[in-house]
Amino acid sequence: VSGSGCTMGRFALVLLLSRIAASRSRSVDVAHLHRHGFTVVTNVFSEDEIAALRRTIVNALGSGEVRHLSVHPRGNATKAYLRARGAEASIPDFVKVPQLDMVTALIQDPRIHAVLRQVFDGSDYRFASHSGIQVNKCVGWHKDWLNHEYARFQTLPLFQDATGDGGHFIVKVAIYLQDHAHSDDALTVIPGSHVVPTISVGGSEVVSLHPTIGSLVVFEQRITHRGTTKRQQKRTHGMRLLVSLGFGKRNNYTDEFERGTVARNADQVASATRALLARTRKPGQA
Repeated sequence: VSGSGCTMGRFALVLLLSRIAASRSRSVDVAHLHRHGFTVVTNVFSEDEIAALRRTIVNALGSGEVRHLSVHPRGNATKAYLRARGAEASIPDFVKVPQLDMVTALIQDPRIHAVLRQVFDGSDYRFASHSGIQVNKCVGWHKDWLNHEYARFQTLPLFQDATGDGGHFIVKVAIYLQDHAHSDDALTVIPGSHVVPTISVGGSEVVSLHPTIGSLVVFEQRITHRGTTKRQQKRTHGMRLLVSLGFGKRNNYTDEFERGTVARNADQVASATRALLARTRKPGQA
């Protein structure tokens, strides 16, 4: 075969090889995930890929044009401010931010889906409309269920299968854009608490995870967990970045969670946009 036919043949071969490579992702300790509520998969991405994701987010933050950005305490959204002041910020529903297309592409990344296919063990699953970027966030103990006014969307019991379609099984995929091999500033969890319907920490085993660059942290979203603390944050140098995505078994439980997530995203984005307009409004403007 010669000419264009040869070129197309080579392209098809490269495509096939890339799919085979993606399917040969590192083995996922699914038993550990089911028993303890979390697992870590190492060496999914290269250091260069993580650095590129980090640059993309930092540049978007520095542009001052990300309307989804929520900054705490109130201040400007420049990267200098976030570094110097240690301010916390978040970008909910980042899939709708054009400057972050490279990050959004993670939702379709074959290496992530090679991991998820093992996690869901043949069950059909889907993206649950959760996408978030956290900057220097300090978050206390919680479970990633729908809270406050959004709890009304989750009508099915979260800790039993009331519909016969597999029950609530939604995982978060967390990608830390800095190395945590020697720090406790990533995710801290209560192992096994994903099957406990209350948030209780006293007397429980507490485990801090130490994901290295390029790792995926996969956790059952009902697990009791937290991020770094205010005290830890004061000892941290530079900007801490976390990208998180949610995927769930394709069933009624995930449908309900997604509806609540979409409503919460809309409210968070609207609030962040109003805050941005207030920060950038010139004196005397209505």
